[in-house]
Amino acid sequence: MRRGLAVLAAAMLVAVGAASAHAADTLTVDFETGPPLDTPVTDQYKASAFVEFFADDPRYRPYRVSSPINARSGSVVADVGRVCLQENPGGGSDCEFAIGGTYGRMTRTASKVTLFAGLFDGGPITAHLVAYDAAGNPIATGPETPVDAGKFDSMLTVSRVQNDIARFELVPSAGASIGFDDLTFDYPSGTLPAMSLSGPANPVTVLQGKTLDVPVNLTRINGSNGNADLSITGLPPGVTAQLVPDPIPGTVDDAIVRLTGAPNAPGLEQPATATLKADPKGNAAVAPAARSIQILIRVASNYELRAEPGATGVVPTCATFDLPFSLARDRTFTGTVTLTLDGVPAGVSAEILPGTTIAPGGGFTVGGTIRLTGSPTRAAAGTMTLKATSPGAPERTLALPVVPATGTATLDRTFGLTPRRLQPGTPIHLSGNGFCPGTRVQLGNAVADVTLDTNNLGLTFNVPRLAADGPVRILPPGTQPAFTTTNPIDVESFRSRNSFPFANYGFGHLSITELTDAFGADDLFIKVNPCWPWGSCTIVTGILNPIAALSWGVLDIMLHESGGHCFGFSHAVQELTTGKERYTRFASVSAAIDLPNGPSGPSGSLGDWLDAQHALQGSGQFLTAWGARDDTVAGQLDRLRGELAANRDAIVSLSHGSGFDQAGHAMLAYDLVPAADGGQDILVYDSNRPFLADERTQLGTYAARENASAIHINPDGHGWSFNLGSETWTGGDDGKMFIAKTSDIPDNPSLAGISDAADVGLHALFGSDGSVKTTDATKGTELLPALDPNAPPGAAGALIAPNGARTLSQTFQGSGSGTYSQVVTGPGFASSIDGVRTGAGVKDEVSSGNGKVTFDSGQSRTLELSVARAGGGAAARAAALPGTVRAATVRTTAAKGGSDAVEVARGGGLEYRHEGAATSYTFTLTSAQLDGGATTFTSPRLRAADGDRVTVKPLRTSDLSRVRVTVRRKSGRRTSAVLRSRVTGPRLTLGAAKVRGRTATVRVRVRGVRDQAVLGVALRVRRGAKLVATRTRSVARAANGTQTLTFRLPKLAKGRYRLLVDGRLVGAGARATATTARKASSLRVR
Repeated sequence: MRRGLAVLAAAMLVAVGAASAHAADTLTVDFETGPPLDTPVTDQYKASAFVEFFADDPRYRPYRVSSPINARSGSVVADVGRVCLQENPGGGSDCEFAIGGTYGRMTRTASKVTLFAGLFDGGPITAHLVAYDAAGNPIATGPETPVDAGKFDSMLTVSRVQNDIARFELVPSAGASIGFDDLTFDYPSGTLPAMSLSGPANPVTVLQGKTLDVPVNLTRINGSNGNADLSITGLPPGVTAQLVPDPIPGTVDDAIVRLTGAPNAPGLEQPATATLKADPKGNAAVAPAARSIQILIRVASNYELRAEPGATGVVPTCATFDLPFSLARDRTFTGTVTLTLDGVPAGVSAEILPGTTIAPGGGFTVGGTIRLTGSPTRAAAGTMTLKATSPGAPERTLALPVVPATGTATLDRTFGLTPRRLQPGTPIHLSGNGFCPGTRVQLGNAVADVTLDTNNLGLTFNVPRLAADGPVRILPPGTQPAFTTTNPIDVESFRSRNSFPFANYGFGHLSITELTDAFGADDLFIKVNPCWPWGSCTIVTGILNPIAALSWGVLDIMLHESGGHCFGFSHAVQELTTGKERYTRFASVSAAIDLPNGPSGPSGSLGDWLDAQHALQGSGQFLTAWGARDDTVAGQLDRLRGELAANRDAIVSLSHGSGFDQAGHAMLAYDLVPAADGGQDILVYDSNRPFLADERTQLGTYAARENASAIHINPDGHGWSFNLGSETWTGGDDGKMFIAKTSDIPDNPSLAGISDAADVGLHALFGSDGSVKTTDATKGTELLPALDPNAPPGAAGALIAPNGARTLSQTFQGSGSGTYSQVVTGPGFASSIDGVRTGAGVKDEVSSGNGKVTFDSGQSRTLELSVARAGGGAAARAAALPGTVRAATVRTTAAKGGSDAVEVARGGGLEYRHEGAATSYTFTLTSAQLDGGATTFTSPRLRAADGDRVTVKPLRTSDLSRVRVTVRRKSGRRTSAVLRSRVTGPRLTLGAAKVRGRTATVRVRVRGVRDQAVLGVALRVRRGAKLVATRTRSVARAANGTQTLTFRLPKLAKGRYRLLVDGRLVGAGARATATTARKASSLRVR
């Protein structure tokens, strides 16, 4: 229900002998005329029916509404239920459960009040009338009457025989939709003059320094006429009152109590009770006696400035601090307040938000902000004063301390990477309480520029090179003190995350498993179809391709003599960071630095894998790319930029020395940055400088090792230098620096000599125990030293022949006792010398190419020459089976000053030439072919004289069981003999096929297998000349003994069939042979 004014009135009907002012009347208000529709009734019926309604009285004033369906008479009724919002503007919450009704006052006392009530909707409810006398005392209550929706015909009435009803109240039991019509008063004759005094029932507020007019009403009843003197007592301290008019003359019924509060009047939250009295001074024509009411008076400040206890302006540098305050206005205050600030300390600017003027309206409490902005100069401590002024109101102030803020900052992200691949380091944002232009940050020994947020409360920086773990240090400009972030950052450099946790270590030997890991089984091993020519059951045998066998042996020596794994480390990290190899292959980690570390380097599968990665420097693709390199520094930098821009790291190989007396090193380049001298630095991961655990805490060590891991490019762009620690290597536009792109070593690299691609040239791989050096080679040949600085210069590496070269010559100069080996490879070709003994001053020359190797010896010693050649060309394809590789090895004794040469002709024969003292020799001839397996011929010991030329030819191209050996002497005389192979192969026996239903079984017996062997069996079903079906089975590792193979046949029609079982058993190892068997049988299908 809305707020109402309780009327405190005093009235008395004095029984005097005066004549009545009025005759008896019955008057009805039917609401057909009056104020405009939908507006409240006030005093419009005072003259015609002696009734009026006040807004400050309880309940609601009637509102005239047109409602013919509800009207008892006419079409207009009084609505006293649905008008809560009109009676209480802004008081919507008070209207949620409002109950209607009305309260009327009469200027003539009545004996009876009657009205006809109803509901606009809802119901039913009950209602009744209450009668009050002139003093406001309830004197009668009418009966409770049902009221429902529809026509307003529920009659409510209240009466008094004393004829003293001065007020009435309509009281419904519930609901907010009640109305009424035909309000009727019975006014008797003979009533005497009286008066009642009314004023506000709720407390009134007098503001300090302000004046408040409080209206009061003197209701004159039954023709009251004459002066009524006013007086007031009980005013609060500091409050004075003026009564206007005083006295209230004649028939005037309104007056004002003008209350004025002194500026220093004490505030009163609990209202004081003042008494206002109207006194007729014995004039019975006015009233029989004085009347008085109580007025509750509250004294209040116009407004107060407030802030949270201890509120202090903490001013950051170059940023803002918002200090909230509030202006609490009394609900009766309607003035405009102006705010000002005094005493703002030096180094601080202040602004009042949302403004310095607070206009009337809105909430009683108005929030505001003092925005303090610091400058680059540290703010001075002090106290500022906020003032609030308004015309006629006392000034109010609020003292607020101001202190300089201590710099604070918190990292929003606590992990970052240093720069790499031409990209800046991880962007890191931190939030704080103020940063000035020119602020920088320091992470360990590294300082970085920043970008400020627009509000200067945050900044962003990129993790710089040489950044270290720990809190970030904020470096303000000028004299401001530095401070650190509240939380630390975890920084990972390329080395701290992507380097292995161990240093480069010595290379043992390259196992067949590691070789396979590097180059794949398809290229390295002979693939045999033991079911050829009857069907297909291809098997990768595990028998090395003869060319691969030659290359493997020398590559193993070369890598062993390299003394380390620098190339392998570099390529391994490249594989891991690009995702080509998973860390989880070796451990449950996500970074190389976390991989397992043994006492002397990695162990197990990781060590094997690093061996395989190191072997890739012997791939034909890498050697060819190195041989075709651009010799200039600028050209190599262009290659590096291209790789880095594509988000790839690149292997950089360096050579040091001159001629063929060079050492090599490989590292992984991950960035290219400007250098202080105007040049550039290639940042590298150097396996000889692994990331140490101490680097995370010893910043000097960290910076030194990071800075040392860089190849410096001279400012002129034509030279480079790299400090290995023990010495500094330098180079220029001389081809001694090479950037290997990721594509230079493809995902399926080929061992040198295996690929028959036209763009793969002649390469020589060589290695020694340090007892020889290369002193000369074919003109235009270049040396790629074994890529690890631990290798003796010139003792191991690769020679790359010039483009178009058909042969490659290399001169070895002995520097002491020891051995060396060499393999020369070209497209589909390999030749080797293995384990050649040497000594100080011994000079040997080896020439290889086009299926031939020649050794010019500087001393007498045993010698092993090998040549392997893949079948090619029309003549070769006509003479050899598909996929054939022929290999020959001659074991002889070289003579000092003599020459020995071995050649494998394209047709598969062997030619051996010997110059020097007569000697004995043996030879081995091997044929490996896809569809026939491998066969080997091993000769007895034979004699060769000076100048002999020996030619060996198989009697059959597909069979090495017998060969013809022809010797042409120096004199021209020829001798010839047929030799049988001394190699005995395994034996194979096949049983006849047995058929039951659609299943055929074949019993197979194998004997004489000493090494590895593979077995293929083909079952063919023929009906007459027609081949009905072919079924094949293979056994990858055939063992001695008997086994039964099962074949599933198609459904066969009735008739007679011939079953042909063919088998081929292919032996491996030193006794490589192929054995075939056949068994035929018949089958009748009924």
